[in-house]
Amino acid sequence: MEIDIIKEARNVFDIEIAELEKLKSKLGDTFQKLVQMILELKDNNKVIITGIGKSGIIGKKIAATLASTGTTAVFINAAEALHGDLGMVSNGDVVIAISNSGNSDEVLSILAPIRKIGGKIVAFTGNPNSTLGKYAELTVNVGVEKEACPLGQAPMSSTTATLVTGDALAACLMKLKDFTEKEQEMIKQGLTTSEISDKETAAKILDLVPQEWIKRIPFFVRKHATTRTIKRISVKHPELYAVAKRSSEIPEKEREELRQVITDIFQEKMNKHKIK
Repeated sequence: MEIDIIKEARNVFDIEIAELEKLKSKLGDTFQKLVQMILELKDNNKVIITGIGKSGIIGKKIAATLASTGTTAVFINAAEALHGDLGMVSNGDVVIAISNSGNSDEVLSILAPIRKIGGKIVAFTGNPNSTLGKYAELTVNVGVEKEACPLGQAPMSSTTATLVTGDALAACLMKLKDFTEKEQEMIKQGLTTSEISDKETAAKILDLVPQEWIKRIPFFVRKHATTRTIKRISVKHPELYAVAKRSSEIPEKEREELRQVITDIFQEKMNKHKIK
C-alpha cells in the first residue's frame, strides 16, 4: 500500500490541532478551581498524578513538569497503588486521576482508599459522566471528538489533549507563584524550592548547635533565648535563613556559615551572662 507520507503526517497534525482548539474553548471554572486548589496546598502536601497504560505515561510527564516548575508532584501507577504505593498519599494531597474512558478498573479501585486517607480527587477524563467523573471533587473534561489514529483506536488526540492540559496547569501555577529561572536552576541542582514553617526552620538551625550548649541555658529562659537567636539570624542573615527554610537539606557551604553564625551568637550570650 502506497501513501503520501507527508500528507498523512500533516493530517495527524491537523486533527490534533483542531481537537486542541475545541479543548481550549471548553476550559472554564473547573480548571480555575483546580489551579486554586493546588495553590492552597499546605507546605507538607503535594500533587499526585495517577493513571494506567498510556494515560499513566502522560501522567508521568505531567508530574515531572509540575515538579520541575515549582509544584511538588509525584506519579503513582494505579496498578501498583493497592500494593503499597498508596502510602505516598497524605491527608490534603490533590490526586489527579487520568482515564480517558473514566472507567479504568485500576483507577477506580483506588478512589475510595484515597478519599478515606483524605486526598482530594480530581478527574482528567474524556467522559465526565463516567464513574470517575462522578466520583471526583472536580472533573476536568479533556475529551476529544476524533482520534488522529487512522483506525480511531489508539489514543492520539486524547493523550495530546491531556498532556497539553497538564502543561497549561503547570504554566498557570508558575506564573501565579512567580516561579523564576533561578528557582528552576536550583531544582536542576537538586535543591527544592518548597518551604517549611518558621518553627521547623528554627529547629533545623538549632540542630547545628551542640546540644550541651543549649542545655546550659537556664530552662525557664531557654525558649525565649533560642527564639530571639533565630529571629536575629532571620534579620541579619536573611539569605542564610531563606536557605534553611527550604525543605531540602542545607547545602554544606551554607550549613557551615550558619553553624559559625549561631555559634558566635551563643558564645556571645554565654559570655555576657557568664554561663559556663
